[in-house]
Amino acid sequence: MKAFWRRQTTGARLARAALLTAGLFIGLELVLRLATGRPYGTFNGLFAGGHGFYPENRTIQMTWGPIPYTIQTNSLGLRGAELALPKPPGVTRVVMIGDSHVDGYFVDNPDTLPEQTRAALGRPDAEVVNAAFAGGSLDKQLAILRVALDWEPDAVVLVFTPNDIADLAGRDLEDLLATPLPRRNAQTAAAEWAWTRTASGEALLDAVLRAGTTTYGLEGASGPGGRYDIPGGADHAANIRIFDERFGGVDGRVLEVPFSPETEALVANYLALLEEFARLCREAGVPALLVYVPAYPQVYSDAASMEMRDRLEAAAARLGLEFLDLTPALRLAAQDAILYLAPLDFHPNPDGYAAMAAAIAEKMEELGW
Repeated sequence: MKAFWRRQTTGARLARAALLTAGLFIGLELVLRLATGRPYGTFNGLFAGGHGFYPENRTIQMTWGPIPYTIQTNSLGLRGAELALPKPPGVTRVVMIGDSHVDGYFVDNPDTLPEQTRAALGRPDAEVVNAAFAGGSLDKQLAILRVALDWEPDAVVLVFTPNDIADLAGRDLEDLLATPLPRRNAQTAAAEWAWTRTASGEALLDAVLRAGTTTYGLEGASGPGGRYDIPGGADHAANIRIFDERFGGVDGRVLEVPFSPETEALVANYLALLEEFARLCREAGVPALLVYVPAYPQVYSDAASMEMRDRLEAAAARLGLEFLDLTPALRLAAQDAILYLAPLDFHPNPDGYAAMAAAIAEKMEELGW
């Protein structure tokens, strides 16, 4: 009987603790909502939808970075127009895969690389599908390719950026080859609710990101030319120093030679993943183009090594992939325009994506795509 009452007492204590915790959460939630107006929806676009891309059929205001922008998604969660399946007769469909440069961080849908490439082609029968949901590297892009091959593409464009090497760190090749798409499930739905639908969760994630990163929360002060008129954008020497400080351990891994043993191992894993990418395209009978996007210092300085570009070009030749280096096109365009969000961020602005898109469209026409 005493044990029974002890269990009851323990249960009562747990119940009181749970009620107290719930009460504190509700109180904090009310205070934050009344005092700050949270949740703002800052992180609505950072959680995958049911297809492994963005939440489907949404217009999402992205305000978490230095430049606010708007995402519009279709029924697959892709940024862009609806994708007809099966593919209509007479349509040439190119699927573009990559990281945040393909996704289009900090630009609206019309200014993304895939959409500007479609516009540069100037053909009403051409589609360039934005098959990107940023984060990860070629491991995640392989998972996307396995899905995208069901969309009946006539060609695939894979876009490489130097941070794709560092993003492979901490995992072995077998694990990388098995990377799944981050599809929505009960666990991710609960996480999304906590971080985007509650004021306290959003405030906590905001505080963690501000404390733990160097680039989050760098809200920019635009100049008279609008949100992409960023003070200091033309000071390339200063911006290279800022880039090195922020990204020396990420993109910077492959900007100097010789590569460290750790970087060599990461490069070897990337090339193994690229071989699998090429194999899947070859077996599906779909030609593929590997596009090299240089890091900011490679555009504005001759001191940065191009070793990674050279290795990728050699690998593309060996694997039967077409290859395009965007460095010459960006260096040429940089003579007349500011192409990046530097010093706030080092993603391209709409002019930068336009220069990249023109070069890719020219290469596609050269290949007869």
